[in-house]
Amino acid sequence: MVEKERTRNFSWFLDKEEENIVFVRFVFAPDGKGLEEFSVSYCNIVEGCFYEIVRYDCSGREAVHIHQFYRKPVAKRVLGKEKSFGTMAEFTALIEKNWREYLQGYKEKRQTKGFI
Repeated sequence: MVEKERTRNFSWFLDKEEENIVFVRFVFAPDGKGLEEFSVSYCNIVEGCFYEIVRYDCSGREAVHIHQFYRKPVAKRVLGKEKSFGTMAEFTALIEKNWREYLQGYKEKRQTKGFI
């Protein structure tokens, strides 16, 4: 079990309507110098419900990978990146740059399934 004092969480909205949010969670390595695991997730909020659109993450058991919930079919792909603060920052920047495209893909996917 991961110790709470090594875990950090934070989030922020991507838009003034507060309908698109980024969540970041990471766990420092036991030596405090690196990361044990992290997750960077983008969600869309509709009527108080959170819909995860994309998530970059890794853990002690899994390599760095992406979950693309906006794709049809949903895709999970290993990325060959190192577990680091730089990688986590890179993924955060990608979400901030591309969230509108991810959201559009997610809405299109949901429309074809009759959800929206």
